[in-house]
Amino acid sequence: MKLFDLHCDTPLELYRNNLQLESNDLHVSLSKASVFDKYVQCTAIFSRKELSDEECFSEFLKISEDFQSRANGLMIKTAEQLENCKKAAFILTVEDARLVSKDLDRISLLYEKGVRVITLLWSGKTSVGCGWDTDGPLTDRGCEILERLFDTGIVPDISHANDTATEYALKRSSARKKPVIATHSNSRSVCSHKRNLTDENARRISLLGGIVGVSLYPPHLSSKDVAEISHITDHISHYINICGSEAVCLGCDFDGIDKTPEGISHIGSLPRLYDALSHRFSEDLCDSVFYNNAYKFFTNNLPRGKTK
Repeated sequence: MKLFDLHCDTPLELYRNNLQLESNDLHVSLSKASVFDKYVQCTAIFSRKELSDEECFSEFLKISEDFQSRANGLMIKTAEQLENCKKAAFILTVEDARLVSKDLDRISLLYEKGVRVITLLWSGKTSVGCGWDTDGPLTDRGCEILERLFDTGIVPDISHANDTATEYALKRSSARKKPVIATHSNSRSVCSHKRNLTDENARRISLLGGIVGVSLYPPHLSSKDVAEISHITDHISHYINICGSEAVCLGCDFDGIDKTPEGISHIGSLPRLYDALSHRFSEDLCDSVFYNNAYKFFTNNLPRGKTK
């Protein structure tokens, strides 16, 4: 069994608590992930709400250096590195693009540092635009950031965006003929939380060549007080019907959520989800959701050849 997960917030937790990636009490560690024959993790550095845009950029530089030292040679930047991965690998991402602040050239620096996905928004109204809990579009600066991401080769992530900002990003994705993705966004039809994606937007992400990762955050899985593994499989099943079998992935949001579904306590518990999926779908489709869809997307969208 292999796992390719589109989103976790582990780097910040390792940095703040001076923990080791190999073994820790977080949701994600190499020892917990050893249940998988191969493991690739997109690891987000979060622009913390309490920090200014400039402070977020300064913290990114510290955390990215810290995490890459803890990952000890497991960071990948290119398609060839992904293809040659033997056991475990990490792809650096950013959650909340406001750390770009007033300097668009920072996007090239982020790329050089290894960032390959940037989530445009998180919540509220920011210098980039409006998150899921507010009304309004991307700002002019947010539109400029989106275009520069397309130019640079960093994949835009519309998780946390409201419907207006998502609509604009999808229109630009179509015009630029470059994909956007939703690394950790569940289905609004299955659970009517505003943070979740409409069927139409999920379908358009897929048609434009993007992928959608299902999150394990209980309030985004179920309107009940708790969520179970069956709720995760409900979202996956719905997305397969809406987006097709090649666009659906996992974006667990481990170490960025304060609770998990019953039966899932950390990344090493995910074989239980695979087992539940196997009662609904073929082994090939389960493997696609757990690994192959994300692997195909990134081998097609990561750069080839040497990078700085």
